[in-house]
Amino acid sequence: MSVLEAISPAASGCSRLRLRVQPGARRAAVELDEQGGLKIRLQAPAVEGAANRALVETLAKTLLGLPRSGVRLISGEKSRDKVVEVDLPPEELDRRLRAAIG
Repeated sequence: MSVLEAISPAASGCSRLRLRVQPGARRAAVELDEQGGLKIRLQAPAVEGAANRALVETLAKTLLGLPRSGVRLISGEKSRDKVVEVDLPPEELDRRLRAAIG
């Protein structure tokens, strides 16, 4: 799966993004995994929603330049595989994620 394959259009010019989260990592990072899917490493532990909050914060402010309210967790609250909704059209989300990955 490439970055663009992880993105699907949602209502009102928003996008849905499928990704895998690794909580409790030594350093925060965004990368493509071995299968080409999007993976985000977070320093926050998977305890009492800390990793989910860190995911939304990292995606919104650090990677995408959006307010925190611009990213919402849709599914995967207790799973490493998550779906988030982002207030960007698919093409712009793809562009910003590719820039963040480098």
